Amino acid sequence: MLKRVWLVLILLVLCTHSYTLAHSGRTDSSGGHRDNKNASGLGSYHYHHGYPAHLHTNGICPYDPKDTITVKNMVTAIDVGESVVLDWLVTYYSGSSEVSWSSSDNDIVSVSKDGKLTAINPGKANITATMRNGSKTFSVSSKEVMASEIEFENVIDKLELNSNFQIKYNLLPHNTTNKNVSWSSNNPQIVSVDDKGKITANAIGEAIISAVASNGKKTSLSIETYEVFPEKIELSESEITMNLGESFDIVASVFPENTTNSEIEWTSSNLDVASVDNKGKVLGNGVGVATITVTCQNISNSINIEVVPIKAEKIVFNQQSIPSILNKYIKKGESFIPSVTIIPTNATYQDITFKSSDEGVMGFNDNILTAIDSGKVEIVASTVDTSTVLELAVVNYTFVALTGILIILSIFVGVVLYRKVRK
Repeated sequence: MLKRVWLVLILLVLCTHSYTLAHSGRTDSSGGHRDNKNASGLGSYHYHHGYPAHLHTNGICPYDPKDTITVKNMVTAIDVGESVVLDWLVTYYSGSSEVSWSSSDNDIVSVSKDGKLTAINPGKANITATMRNGSKTFSVSSKEVMASEIEFENVIDKLELNSNFQIKYNLLPHNTTNKNVSWSSNNPQIVSVDDKGKITANAIGEAIISAVASNGKKTSLSIETYEVFPEKIELSESEITMNLGESFDIVASVFPENTTNSEIEWTSSNLDVASVDNKGKVLGNGVGVATITVTCQNISNSINIEVVPIKAEKIVFNQQSIPSILNKYIKKGESFIPSVTIIPTNATYQDITFKSSDEGVMGFNDNILTAIDSGKVEIVASTVDTSTVLELAVVNYTFVALTGILIILSIFVGVVLYRKVRK
């Protein structure tokens, strides 16, 4: 019995000692008291109010009931690109119902200050609601949206040869995460397709073009290529008359303008008269008529070309070839070969014939002109286009010389008599 009494006394002493350490001062109106010696290890001021010594950090008692939040429409997963505005209710003991929201990874799921969740990229993030005295964290997944369909906007089934076409498409649903689409052709020699969906008609035939999404969803269309054939050829001229040696450009237009193969070929019916190059340039080679034909596949058109000679407009005697006095008098017995200039100098016909109006005064022998007897004569030079006349006089130089001496003497006598009369 005595041992039990001593044990009770020892326990009372220990308890009294512990209480004395924890309460080194009186409790104030806030429920706390001074602990100047920091016996509690919590500093110079702490609280009890029925609990072990503690602090009220930010005015919050750790033994007070926690603020709680109930989200009425909390989600665990959202499709990428979609948003959810949270609706919540706070049960609070701290005197404030305010909530701040945060995300552990805003690149996956972002959250606004008003609690709007938005899925950005596939993954998982923790969304935390923080109250004055409490918090709660939710796990939200951002789900990848797979394509359910590839929808073509501008479907065609025919494509002109050597032309191209850009296929436009939509991935459904519109918020599909992976937008990548691969393109292929089952016959690229007929219709090829690039990685953007641009198709090109390379040859006549059919091909199937396919678009495949990243998850294997596939859409295809069949393309038949066709050729546009020429229907007519128009020429810039209906007929042409050109000088010998000249050239002329003919312009040929193939219709319809979108003819697939509009290459043309030029030919001449008579190359000795007119030739033509592969661009429609015609050259007059000889006098006559030729037909120029232009052909595109199975159609053609023609034009007649008449090549005419270049006419001589006039003939001029070259005076230096005529041994005359004052360009008019020829000494009896003189022989020479007259020469002329034809204008224009490129006249087609250059052959000259000479003729004397009086063979007894001046005659020709092998184009050599000889003054035979005194008198006047006309020398005619002719081509097929024109002619000219040279007037000459054949004189006896002995008679001319005597006549000249008499004239000089007459003048001298006249001068002498005039001077005598003046004296």
